[in-house]
Amino acid sequence: MDINESMNELFVMYEYFLLGANPKKSLYDELEGQFQNEDPLEVISDFKAFITEYKNNVFESNNKLDYSFFYLRWSIYWKTIITSALHLGYNDIDELKRTVRRYFYLFWMAGFTLSRIKQTFFNLIKWLKAKRLINEIKQDLEISLKENKVYERVERALEGNIYQEAWCKPLLILLEYNNIDNPNFISLDDKNVHVEHVLPQRFNEVYGWKHIIEDDQHGAEKVHTLGNLTLLSGKKNIEASNDSFENKVSIYSGEDKNSSSNQTSFRITQKIYDDYNQKKFEKWDFSVIKSRKKDMLGQIHDIFELNLVK
Repeated sequence: MDINESMNELFVMYEYFLLGANPKKSLYDELEGQFQNEDPLEVISDFKAFITEYKNNVFESNNKLDYSFFYLRWSIYWKTIITSALHLGYNDIDELKRTVRRYFYLFWMAGFTLSRIKQTFFNLIKWLKAKRLINEIKQDLEISLKENKVYERVERALEGNIYQEAWCKPLLILLEYNNIDNPNFISLDDKNVHVEHVLPQRFNEVYGWKHIIEDDQHGAEKVHTLGNLTLLSGKKNIEASNDSFENKVSIYSGEDKNSSSNQTSFRITQKIYDDYNQKKFEKWDFSVIKSRKKDMLGQIHDIFELNLVK
């Protein structure tokens, strides 16, 4: 099969599906114990069906809900959950996907490690095999989110410097998907996809940012925040990295005669120059950053069913 996972990883996914618990022995010993009283042909057939579900309906899926999973850490765990649900013919598959995505992303953004969610992962496998209703699953996951104060931690994280966070670019990509009906997959491995600072990181050395320089303390605080970040291709990012806002807008839109390409393909960046051209604001300042952040938080609320807008 033409998929990224090794055969060993596929067997581990299948092992997790069969056990619904953290393995206590080696992969070989666990699977040998599971298969010792089974018909070999039925075992092979079931394993093939399992990985075929993964290939056809996860790896080769072309919808933005499924795309969003591929930016997550702990990939073998979410892949096992979704593939298990598909293999079992779970009825509310799309709602389950949204629920699992929400849970994994929020714990990641809250700063937790795998150890905090690993038992919940195995619980999810058990719940799927027991055919638990989606509302029951959501209730138990909600208890976990509240007990770990995940919402409070995510809200604090989104208020501050997110640029250095591993989930910064994935979150911007999810916002990009949220603004497009049928997007193409954006790979994190694509070195041509950059996070752009509209207010440059070295704004105090750049012409055109006098209004920010006069309040340098607040400027430095806003540079790496959600409202000041967007997506841009590598060439455009290099061209726009340390420039005035007016020149940045020309580069974003492809109107700069020295720019390497046409308008940016990223909708969340197109919206910046659309709003500017429509006179919704006159310059990129703190009020615009704050307003854009509020809009982006509103979209994050929609994606993850939260209430983080201030």
